[in-house]
Amino acid sequence: MKKILYLLVIVFFFFLSDEKQRVIFCFLGDSGACHNVGYYNQTGDKNTEKNLEKAKKYYEKACKKDVPQSCHNLGLLAFTDKNFQIAREYYGKACDLDFTDSCNNLGILELMEKNIDLSIKYFEKGCKFDQNSSCNYLGSIYSNEKKDYPKANFYYKKACDLNNSNACNSIGFHYENGFGLEINLKEAHKFYTKACENLKNNYGCGSLGYLYLVGNMASDVQNSPEFYEKSCKFNDGENCANLENFLKNYDFIDRDYNKAKELLEYSCDEKVAQSCGVLGTMYEFGKGASQDIFVAKENYKKACDLGYKLGCDELKRLEND
Repeated sequence: MKKILYLLVIVFFFFLSDEKQRVIFCFLGDSGACHNVGYYNQTGDKNTEKNLEKAKKYYEKACKKDVPQSCHNLGLLAFTDKNFQIAREYYGKACDLDFTDSCNNLGILELMEKNIDLSIKYFEKGCKFDQNSSCNYLGSIYSNEKKDYPKANFYYKKACDLNNSNACNSIGFHYENGFGLEINLKEAHKFYTKACENLKNNYGCGSLGYLYLVGNMASDVQNSPEFYEKSCKFNDGENCANLENFLKNYDFIDRDYNKAKELLEYSCDEKVAQSCGVLGTMYEFGKGASQDIFVAKENYKKACDLGYKLGCDELKRLEND
């Protein structure tokens, strides 16, 4: 009789929906099942309608049993609701359980509050466990806030090795412009190539396109100084004061107008204002593109619409000519 009853229970159980099975296992103490009930109520599937309140309830059960993903997901839900203090608490517990995405998000929260040193603490933990976003944030903080370029470059390189495309672009920029490193266009080219061609980073493509535009041309500066000055200002800003000396660095890169135009167009289409501005100079001066003032204006306008003042200035100049 007991065997028959046992078999009936098994048969009954397997006729239950996946959702009801997960709830039963959660009730019996399976914390992973509690997390899964939360997850499927958060995301929904063919057997489960989205129900965020129910998701939170079951994530809470799992988080109390030290399931770090559940604590993290509660943090995400609180962050979405702009309950930043609650998000911080859940992220904190998950980070203590070595869930590195939560350490990274804690760092972001502290950065939002301008708590730089505290954000470094959390990003360092994330980076230690190869969270590439944390390593990239550390690079950015040491570059922009601390002005400690050797440290910034260490973290940018690590993040790039972990396939963070923004970090690859940033370390390329530091090699191109000599921030904490000797200027090395071959290294810049290598990192921009990884950012653009391997990781599809729109800023990396714009930077790589600029290298191809101005390679091997230090001797050409005197023939078209205005073009090089304007394109340099769009791409490199403050580094264009001693233009002829600055551009000698680019003699190590083979010029390729077709590739430059292709990459800059892609980057501009992906809303990188600087690339739109450089394209404007190409069309205005007929360097790497057929001279066309109308198309130059279009590209300067794109740069302007994306918030780049120099694009607005160049557009106004052409319209007043």
